[in-house]
Amino acid sequence: MSEGVSFSTGAALGVPYSAAYGALFQRAYAVPADILLIHGADGSVGMAAMQFARARGITTIATVEGRRVARWLNGMAPATSSVTATAIICSRCSHSRTAAAST
Repeated sequence: MSEGVSFSTGAALGVPYSAAYGALFQRAYAVPADILLIHGADGSVGMAAMQFARARGITTIATVEGRRVARWLNGMAPATSSVTATAIICSRCSHSRTAAAST
């Protein structure tokens, strides 16, 4: 483990990856012929899902919170990859993590 990473942080690192793997391959049975929508790809599970999808050659569309994060996710994928991150910009959209979104 790197010097700047605490034991508890290192121990928790596998949680989002096991959640993403279970959702993609044990529940959804994702294969390269699929098109995968990852809502909230800027979170830890979403990023893990993007990495698994890229590794398996699955075409991916991702929603993220802003253009900067979309550019970062697009930079994560090599030019030969089919992974694409798309920022959904909308003046009438509500944030999915606020109380107003549930009304």
